[in-house]
Order: sequence, then structure tokens, then C-alpha cells
Amino acid sequence: MPTADVLKAFELRYDIEAAAEPGAVPLGSSPKELSEKIRFMLQSLLADRFKLAVRREVKDQPIYALVIGKGGPKLQKATLQDKDCTVEATGPTPSACHSVAGGVGRGLHAAAVDMSDLADFLSNFSDRLIIDKTGLGDLYSIETPGWVDIRNVARPPAQTDAQRAEEAALADPSRPTLFAVLDALGLKLEAQTAPVETFVIDHIEPPSEN
Repeated sequence: MPTADVLKAFELRYDIEAAAEPGAVPLGSSPKELSEKIRFMLQSLLADRFKLAVRREVKDQPIYALVIGKGGPKLQKATLQDKDCTVEATGPTPSACHSVAGGVGRGLHAAAVDMSDLADFLSNFSDRLIIDKTGLGDLYSIETPGWVDIRNVARPPAQTDAQRAEEAALADPSRPTLFAVLDALGLKLEAQTAPVETFVIDHIEPPSEN
């Protein structure tokens, strides 16, 4: 495990600039393939510069399962499909594909996402990991209002107009819960226990200088 001195070093913030070799991402790759490729390259970078060594462990943990609600899904099919989202010679993957914007105070805004994209995004605002168990495989367009934060976390003081607007929205007593927002989409969260892959840091060092 990292020493106290090493952990203290990681209280600092680091700017990382990296460029992939030409052809690292083959033309025609899907957004999912692109994401996996970028994740692998980032892992290699961290292992090289930070000497990061991790191991995977699978443990049973409390989760939310994203499932279809009693009345069935109420989702709008996206106009984009995966065939429209591949990496082409003209540029990178369209940002609209498999991308969710927004958050607790701002709601969900997505042009073309599947349920695993939605579950991954909502996990950032949940007190538990959210796992897609809907069985739905299409891409959908999603627009929702914001919701009440279900996490018991302290929020830093608002510094910008956008942050102050979100803070005011969160204080609105009429704001729905996340469960109500999903119910309007014909979805719901079920509290379950499931095996979850976790990462344990065995070794890490401050980065070497260029």
C-alpha cells in the first residue's frame, strides 16, 4: 500500500498531456471501443509515470439495479444509432453519442445513450453503484429535470453564477427525487446486493519529471 509520504504527494494536482500514436484508434471503431482504448492507454500512462500497480478484487456490495418500471419503459428512441457514431477520418466520435450531460440540479440531457451509459452516469450522483439490468439495447434521447441529491455530502460554497443557480435549484422544495425522475422514464432503482469489481492500489509513486 502507498506510504503516508506518497499519499501526501498525491494531495497535489497534476496536469497530464498525452497524445496517442497515429492509428492507435482504428477508423470505424465504435464509441464503446474508443472508450476502452482510451482507458487502456491511460492505465499504461499511469503505470509508466506513476509506477501504479493495482489488482482487481470482486466483492459483494450494495448496489442499485436499474430496471424497467411496472408500466414499461417510456423512452424516446434516438435519431442517432451506433453506425452513426464511429470514428471516421473526418474526426473523432461525435460527442452526442453515448454522452450524458447535466447532474443533480440540472437534470439529464442526452441525445443518444443506452441504459449502461445512463447507469454509469447516475452512479456519479448516487450513494451506491448503479448497474443496468433493464435488458434494453437501443439508444435513447433523454431530457429530464433536476432532482434532490440522495447523497449525504457537503457541497463547497458556490463560486460562479452557474453554481449559484444550481444551488438555488437544489433548494427548491418542489424538486423531484431521482426515483421520481426515473419513474417518468418508466424506469426504477431496486436496492440489491451484487458482486462488484474493485481496484486495490498495491503501489504508486509521485510522477517522474519530464
